[in-house]
Amino acid sequence: MGRANPSKAAGATVPGIGAGMTILEYGFRPFFLLAGIWAAAVIIVWGSALAGFAPLEPGPGLLFWHSHEMLFGFAAAAMSGFLLTAVPSWTGGQPIQGWRLGCFVAFWLAGRIGIAAAPWLGMVVAAILDLAFLTLMALYLFNEIRRSGNWRNLPVAVLITLFAASNWLVHWQALGGDAPVVDGHRLAVLTLALLLSLIGGRI
Repeated sequence: MGRANPSKAAGATVPGIGAGMTILEYGFRPFFLLAGIWAAAVIIVWGSALAGFAPLEPGPGLLFWHSHEMLFGFAAAAMSGFLLTAVPSWTGGQPIQGWRLGCFVAFWLAGRIGIAAAPWLGMVVAAILDLAFLTLMALYLFNEIRRSGNWRNLPVAVLITLFAASNWLVHWQALGGDAPVVDGHRLAVLTLALLLSLIGGRI
């Protein structure tokens, strides 16, 4: 798999990225920042709810929002920040930078807004907004592996796809779909554990 090397991954800076766009030169910069901010925000909202003050009632309920956002908001941002930085060094490809990285960030933000605003947007629209980001991440990983022929990293792409599928499963359940054999949130936790074990054991 190879060790992630941010300097190598971002060695060829895309023209047009100036000093004001430094945060979009490396995948980990916006996503690690967003992961930290979002983790704190979710904890504050959840703590306020436990204290009897619920600042919002998103989606099917606050419990759904809390569990969903810790997995598909916070964890997804941290995971994506690492992978968007590491994958180019694994595959020898060009890093995602500038406006393209900004698009990834926008998709992630759209998902967070969609879930929080689900009572007004409706769960179908919220699901579409939320599912787009991890689907995009999975497609990006498969494309990079296919382009480079670096098939030894295929398990990472498979696990990201499984993580995205668990989010689809969560929304299917929230929309009243038949209860599957595996709960979406539990599948997401298991997938993250496998992904961390795989990457941690090979880097």
